[in-house]
Amino acid sequence: MKPTEKYISYLINHSSTVLQSAVKKQFAPYNLAPEQSLVLAILRRENGLTQYEIGEKLKKDKANIARMADNLEKKGFIERIRDPNNRRALKLYLTAQGEKTFDEALTVFKKFDDEISSRVTAEELSEFKRILYKLTSEK
Repeated sequence: MKPTEKYISYLINHSSTVLQSAVKKQFAPYNLAPEQSLVLAILRRENGLTQYEIGEKLKKDKANIARMADNLEKKGFIERIRDPNNRRALKLYLTAQGEKTFDEALTVFKKFDDEISSRVTAEELSEFKRILYKLTSEK
């Protein structure tokens, strides 16, 4: 075991990096980054949120969300419309292309997630999720 591997934060970060890289490859044909897919997922459930609201849900700063929104808009996946009740706020909406792309990418992601999950038993997976939630919940 490498000295850094004794730290849970290192193992979680390393695992995240490995999995993010694999997901990135899965999403490449859709011209979609993993983080961008999270924005689309939120809008798929609740279309018409502001960039601020999306940032709150993803725990991301305004600049990061604005950058992702710019990229998603350029790709034709979302459109930004000024909020008639607050001229400074932009509401984000999925386009038909965005919905289609997200749905296709989600199918690929679910297949990938199933493959990763199959490496452990159902009980191990359940316990792993419980522990992750415990480690990342705010006190």
